[in-house]
Amino acid sequence: MPHNYIHVGKNNLLKWGGSLFLFSLLFFSNLVVGSTSLSLSQIFDALVNQGSPDVVTHFIVVETRLPAAATATLAGGSLAVIGLLLQASFHNPLADPGLLGVSGGASLGAAICILLIGINYSSAEAAIGFSATILSAFIGAIIVTLLLFLCNKLFKNSLILLLFGVLLSYTLNAIVTMLNFQASADNLRSFFSWQMGNFSSLTLSDLPIFALLSLTGCLLALTQVKPLNLLRMGDDYARNAGIHARRFRAITLLVTGLLTATATAFCGPIAYIGLVTPHFTRILFHTSDYRSLLPLSILWGGSIALLCNLISSLPGANGLIPINTTSSILSLPFLILLLLRWGRR
Repeated sequence: MPHNYIHVGKNNLLKWGGSLFLFSLLFFSNLVVGSTSLSLSQIFDALVNQGSPDVVTHFIVVETRLPAAATATLAGGSLAVIGLLLQASFHNPLADPGLLGVSGGASLGAAICILLIGINYSSAEAAIGFSATILSAFIGAIIVTLLLFLCNKLFKNSLILLLFGVLLSYTLNAIVTMLNFQASADNLRSFFSWQMGNFSSLTLSDLPIFALLSLTGCLLALTQVKPLNLLRMGDDYARNAGIHARRFRAITLLVTGLLTATATAFCGPIAYIGLVTPHFTRILFHTSDYRSLLPLSILWGGSIALLCNLISSLPGANGLIPINTTSSILSLPFLILLLLRWGRR
């Protein structure tokens, strides 16, 4: 990766190393911890020896826990990128993946599939239902992204785009609420399960397309570190430096739309990770340089998502703790500290 895109900094080498170590520890812990107790030797054998005679252990580690850990890493990193880009683009510290209505579009797509049509991915036809739900949610998110592109083309003011996205989000959520009242109990249960977030639904065969879309969005975001750093100095400074505001907003919409559509469609609408991670990395590393902030947000977003998945997978939980529950509980103390920090300024 070119030097212009990622910057470590000598003063933060130790923190970078600690962040990578913590991420690695959390990733491995996600392979170890679960409702079924496995020894370290069993886990290493399942990972290294693909022809392992222990079929059950291989299924648990390679087919179940490994995809869940990879999904959490990619989804968490994507959500962090979305939050960072939106907070920078709209100068709004509370911006998150649900701000512009793209998550709402994905929720409406999933609601139409599950609540209106009656496709239930918790049923015996799980593979078909899950694929249909992902496709519907992805299409819904992309349609909203296209509407935002149209708004960006028609209006020069970023505030109008922001207000349009917020109004769109409220409208879509209202339609989803209306569909809830028309649905059966089984369909409601299925939709609620999707809406509460889940990193464990993807299999190894689902992972490549999810990884391709997520990594594409993150790499596109890394190409925007120069305009992001210039925007830190103010819109006028960025304009004088040759940054075209509408073109930058269009690229931001493309990246955030792609990442939000992917993460929400495959994992459900995950709360707070996109909001908290950029602020956390900014405070921890004492930097506003996006050459550091962007890759660090990806790393810490993945780490926070892995921690949420780890807590949800603790023995005795039986997979009943939704990801949104753990992400909300973990984010609450930091959000309170953040509000206190802002209040002292």
